[in-house]
Amino acid sequence: SARQPAAFLFENVAGLVTMDGGARSASVARKAYTDAAFTPGRTFARIVEELSQCGYAVSWRVVSAKEWLPQQRERVYLVGFRRDLGIEMRWDGVRGGKPSSALRDVLETPRSEAAAACELSEAQWQQLRGQLASFKRWPGAPPCSLSDRAVDLCAKAPTLTSSYRHVSNYTSRYVCEELDGSLRDGGQRRPRFLSPHFLDTS
Repeated sequence: SARQPAAFLFENVAGLVTMDGGARSASVARKAYTDAAFTPGRTFARIVEELSQCGYAVSWRVVSAKEWLPQQRERVYLVGFRRDLGIEMRWDGVRGGKPSSALRDVLETPRSEAAAACELSEAQWQQLRGQLASFKRWPGAPPCSLSDRAVDLCAKAPTLTSSYRHVSNYTSRYVCEELDGSLRDGGQRRPRFLSPHFLDTS
């Protein structure tokens, strides 16, 4: 029994599901976080098969933390119960139990030390300005504006990875307006990064 516990729970990034030939359907954008919304790739299918062959009833779901937290953060969860126990995982109860919050509900106050520590340096600000002027989303498109790279305080924070604080990362989003309505547009203050407690280092 020490080598075959009654149950297990594994967690990993959602990209594991679609790795090596898998896909995700448009229904995911409509909040349908079910296994039917994903086509597993060969790697994930092999993982599930191997765990099943070890004597477990295996099921999985991709769940976004936005059900509970003010951040988009998808993870795949694999749950297995030893078959002799006759237990089935019920995923229908895996949902947030209260209205989910938005970024503005957890953002630091504008004059806090955390906010000041996340302000872009002058060199980073100049790099970002150059990037905005040169980057075009498609041929013939106008240059991007700072608002294109701003986080929406009334929405969820994006998933932030360890490369988030590199200005060269075109997917990085910045705080350009504080909770009090004051702007971070390069005038009195430069845009800032979201603080480290939003950071996902996996």
